[in-house]
Amino acid sequence: MACCALIALIAPANAAAFEAGAAKAGITPPIDVPLDGHADRLGRNATSLHDPLSARCLFLDDGETSLFLVTADLFAITPALRDRVVELSREKLPLSQPELQLMLTATGAHNAHGGMRPALHERRIAGRFMPGLLEDTAQGIFQVMLDAYANKERAAIGFATGAQNLLSRNKTHRDGPIDPQIAVLLIDDADGNALAIAGNFAATLDAAPEEDHYAISADFAGYYYEALEGLAPEGCIALFLNGAAGTQAIGNPEDKKGWERLQSIGNLLAIQVKAIANGIDCAELPLYVAARSVSPPKSLSPHAPSGPVLLQTLAVGGFAVHFFPGVPTVELGLELRRLTLAQGYQAQMSVAGANAHLGSFAPANFYSHPHAEALNSFYGPGADQWLYTNFLALNEKGAAQSATAPIPRAAPRNEGDAYIVLQGGPRARGVQRGQAFARDINAHYQAMLSDIGTPVEQSRPAAPWAWWAPLLDRRKELVFLAAREARAGLGQIAPGALAELQGVADGSGLPFDALWLLQHHAPRPGAPSFAVAIVGDRAGADGLLVGAAGMIRPGAGPFLAEAHPEQGQSFFQLDTGLGPGAMLGMNEAGLVISAGQPREKSGAPMDGPRIDLIVHELLRTQTSVDAAAKALGALKGAGAYRMLMAGPSSSGWKAVTLSPGQAPKSQVSEIGLLFAAPGEIDAAESETETPHAKF
Repeated sequence: MACCALIALIAPANAAAFEAGAAKAGITPPIDVPLDGHADRLGRNATSLHDPLSARCLFLDDGETSLFLVTADLFAITPALRDRVVELSREKLPLSQPELQLMLTATGAHNAHGGMRPALHERRIAGRFMPGLLEDTAQGIFQVMLDAYANKERAAIGFATGAQNLLSRNKTHRDGPIDPQIAVLLIDDADGNALAIAGNFAATLDAAPEEDHYAISADFAGYYYEALEGLAPEGCIALFLNGAAGTQAIGNPEDKKGWERLQSIGNLLAIQVKAIANGIDCAELPLYVAARSVSPPKSLSPHAPSGPVLLQTLAVGGFAVHFFPGVPTVELGLELRRLTLAQGYQAQMSVAGANAHLGSFAPANFYSHPHAEALNSFYGPGADQWLYTNFLALNEKGAAQSATAPIPRAAPRNEGDAYIVLQGGPRARGVQRGQAFARDINAHYQAMLSDIGTPVEQSRPAAPWAWWAPLLDRRKELVFLAAREARAGLGQIAPGALAELQGVADGSGLPFDALWLLQHHAPRPGAPSFAVAIVGDRAGADGLLVGAAGMIRPGAGPFLAEAHPEQGQSFFQLDTGLGPGAMLGMNEAGLVISAGQPREKSGAPMDGPRIDLIVHELLRTQTSVDAAAKALGALKGAGAYRMLMAGPSSSGWKAVTLSPGQAPKSQVSEIGLLFAAPGEIDAAESETETPHAKF
């Protein structure tokens, strides 16, 4: 995740005044080419042309900074396409750094042509690789850049935003958020006539009617171009920049069907964009462009790009634009907007599909969900923070605020050491743990891989992506599919525990999915065979003693971890060092939690939330038995674990046994003992034995 470069682009220009040029050109392919965007097409060719595809370019130069903003009716910008456009630009355009001064974006049209992805595993979606088609598309994009540059003239620029509530809907969650914003960039010539209007709106372009699934189309963007250019002065160029559209679909406010629905959205969007543009007063605003070539978080997927990727930002006066090398969900886009406005900007917009296609980007709490945005996220639940950190550092107003406190390293651990001290926030504690136990974590992961082939092969889902395996490295593909399936176990994990897991992955050098697969595959750490609370006279006046006994798996510890979080209680826990979870621990408030491994499911994955991670978070956040029992009781489906909690309560020292989702039980025997053990415990066979009761 180390940054390779941070560059503010300053391109010398001869003119001191603001100049701009715009152009458009067709990039419609022949009919007999594959389409991109839908795996169910299996790479087959298009069968018809519904409407043409185009590339549209805006050239801007404020006298110090110059750039080309290109939007093309494509599903994705492939590395091969961008490289070829950059190569052509370097040869024929007077730019000092064309690879950075070019912002090449795709609208995300799911009925645009493919054929431009050389990798074998991508051909199910994009079809066979056609070098000639890639060259023709690159030449078309380069030509529109040449035309925009040739059309440059004295100009002014302005921006504004408006709102909509009917043009889009959340396609993933019925009551999920939408991005109501419509953002507009307006470029006027010296006489105040519009040269170009760029509209930004978040919605997936995949609404072509089923009967035209194989028709070439720009989707609703094609109707938008036509409508907006019909409303604007003659010669004005309309551009469409898609926003954080990962969970956004178009609405249907006019109750239309088929292509008429797409036309309705395109027309209504054009009307609103033009209305917003009518209220903009243009001026010679300064441009600020920054770019960072940075490696994404590690991925377990054998197909996810791992090399440095270009992140770009553009500031037009007080308007910030962020260019994503993939498709962010609306939740991520809204949060980046909030953070950017807090830095002092007047407005912000996200542009999806810029310069590369790294899949989907979603917030951390989406990572366990089974919908497409989560399944197509390859870089772990920390990818959102990776994007926030880099984009905010690139913002002109945020550069001075981008420094973050270094994470203190864990003390080096010698062979045989059984104690570690962790401190700081959840990710910092995770990084420290990962650094200290990196050798152990990686050794256990490699041992798991050595025997994972058969079980993974048997559990491999019959999903559209399963066909990759025979074509590529079968083991890597199957392991990734198993890890993605295991993400369901992340449900109900507290954000702090998730961040700590991400830190362990970062500190140990593993991708998050690899670490979580290890956590999911291995038995829970250090589960006591039984625990006992001693109260009353036997524990001393007003006292309480707690003990636990159990077996520790060879090679898995035990280690005693002492944690001092920035927020919450300091605590001790007994664990394996492989992750933050624990089955036994005590915090500084005196709360003790012991979770026993269920007798019949020992070592088996749980259907619900990870109980060891729940114990870990309860130790950090709770200060009494009552509060901890209430928090645990709100969780459902956590398995057959039996737990003992003891410590302070509203009525003094207290001990209870309970299972997640059930009411706590306090069953202290007459001699002051409370036992907890996994599963059902038979009643004492002899009157001389301590009565255990059935928990």
